[in-house]
Amino acid sequence: MCTTEKYFVLDPREATFSDLACFLFSSDLRNRKFIDSSEQKLEDDLCRFRRRWIIFVSIVIQKLMILLRKPLYFLGFYISFWLNLLSSNGGFFKILPNLFKGKIIWPEKTSATFASLIGNLDRRVELDRRIERGSKRYKAMLSIMASKLSYENTNFVSSVLHNHWKMDLLGFYSCWNGYQKQKSTEVIVIKDTSTYPNLIVVSFRGTDPFDSDDWCTDFDLSCLGGALAILFTAVLMMHDEEQMLDKLEGVYTFGQPRVGDEEFGKFMKNSLKKYEVMYERYVYCNDMVPRLPFDDKTLMFKHFGACLYYDSFYRGKVEQEEPNKNYFSMLWAIPKIMNAMWELMRSFIIPYWKGEEYREGWLLKCFRVVALLIPGLPAHAPNDYVNATLLGNLPDLHLD
Repeated sequence: MCTTEKYFVLDPREATFSDLACFLFSSDLRNRKFIDSSEQKLEDDLCRFRRRWIIFVSIVIQKLMILLRKPLYFLGFYISFWLNLLSSNGGFFKILPNLFKGKIIWPEKTSATFASLIGNLDRRVELDRRIERGSKRYKAMLSIMASKLSYENTNFVSSVLHNHWKMDLLGFYSCWNGYQKQKSTEVIVIKDTSTYPNLIVVSFRGTDPFDSDDWCTDFDLSCLGGALAILFTAVLMMHDEEQMLDKLEGVYTFGQPRVGDEEFGKFMKNSLKKYEVMYERYVYCNDMVPRLPFDDKTLMFKHFGACLYYDSFYRGKVEQEEPNKNYFSMLWAIPKIMNAMWELMRSFIIPYWKGEEYREGWLLKCFRVVALLIPGLPAHAPNDYVNATLLGNLPDLHLD
């Protein structure tokens, strides 16, 4: 069992703007109802102010996301609706003729053809048949494709598995948030009968671009983040679930945020080695989420184990820490914007450079324009992680 005497819990719902204003200029953490911390004093004045400033920014962002919850949800819903309306009717120029003929097809959110925003950003559903089944690259590709599939509805998932992957759906689960009374994540369980022994994949949905709760989790300095795959493994290890751990071959995460402190990291590294579980943490280029929450002397968050880092040319290498480990760094602002410009240019030339199957649609191109203002946001979408598993080299990772 991994335990710690240190704890730090934030509740942005309890923080008023007057509370935040007073908090920014006062080092007294004990009288703040939106903070529950084991620490009574911090090291020095600089550290105290730096920590207060980071906490202040984190809570302001979370409160903003809470205020935008419904507008973001409806924006995401209507964008998905119109994208599916276009695809169901053969494109923009066929909608009006179909409407006048009475042949318009209205998309249904639960149908096998209704794709989420993530599914519309990257419409690929086929597995690359050129990759040997059961190989290391195959498992990485299958993991990211299953992660992408976890954003879709049950009928869509079943259709892809049966018609394209020739696999079985063992389970489709929704986890509910009691306070918000809505779904907080999706989990799908897939059985690949083409490998021996049969390979079972448990895939957790990642950050939804229009889900404010997901983004609040990523920016919450006190939460273990959205990396449910590794947290699920941690729970198994904390409870000594040896029977399940003996069958667990590997954990693949893509764009994973930090999920614990240094003590938690040591526990996980030792446990992964003990149960011989491979842990591969993929990070694509300037993806902002792996760089959250902050890792510095004022906070406790640390990544553990090495990561597979891929640049915007999909060249992979093993790193102990991704470059620019904390997202909000002014030193990296210009390089990130320049890289975003290259990624936008790349979206037009990649079908001629890497092949037609890597062609990007207009929606993803528009999303890459957003990166000129918010570098690293589009990089968290699955598209580049799918490309990394297909095009990039796969260096060996060793547990240390």
